[in-house]
Amino acid sequence: MNDDQNLGKNLIETMKSSGLADLTEELAEIPIDLFLKNEIIKEIPIIKDIHAIIKTGIGIRDYLFLKKLLKFLSSFNSLSEEERHKLVEKLERDESYGRKVGEHLIEVLDRIEGDRKPEILGKIFLAYAKELIDVMMLKRLVLAIERLPIHEIESVRKYFALSPEERLEFDKISLQIFSNAGLVNVISGYGALVYEPNEVLEKFVELNFDK
Repeated sequence: MNDDQNLGKNLIETMKSSGLADLTEELAEIPIDLFLKNEIIKEIPIIKDIHAIIKTGIGIRDYLFLKKLLKFLSSFNSLSEEERHKLVEKLERDESYGRKVGEHLIEVLDRIEGDRKPEILGKIFLAYAKELIDVMMLKRLVLAIERLPIHEIESVRKYFALSPEERLEFDKISLQIFSNAGLVNVISGYGALVYEPNEVLEKFVELNFDK
């Protein structure tokens, strides 16, 4: 079994674990060296794995990944252990999800940048757990947050709040970025390409993923 498979398997075990309740958002902000001295947290399966790696010498990429992982996991404190079990089992049973949950999350967390996106990723999966979105919307929102640069997150709501006429004057580079993230549809109109908010952007704003 390769490293991603191991981490993916242990991420799922962590998400199901009763010990996840000990992982608060505040703990995720503690410097890593102090965090890893916490004996309770250190026993969480995926933290245990990463701790073993860190003991051999942590690099910048490892450090940043661990920070993202902690931010993501701390999003699930509002769910009970039973609810987290149901979330993972529901995704694993859903053929349209089409991925091993743990491995997929590890891949996404490795790709996304910054402290903010892991929290948004957690919110997206929470929305799925609470049946506010279906699995197709889950996948589209995950793709959107992967492709949307951090500096453009605030622009999404600003664009959505505009009238159709005002949207025609919106920053064209931002609109191209929204299109790449799957947040707008591109149609021909007014003698040029016109961008319109789609259901993915609407759900992004409705569920306050930018807050």
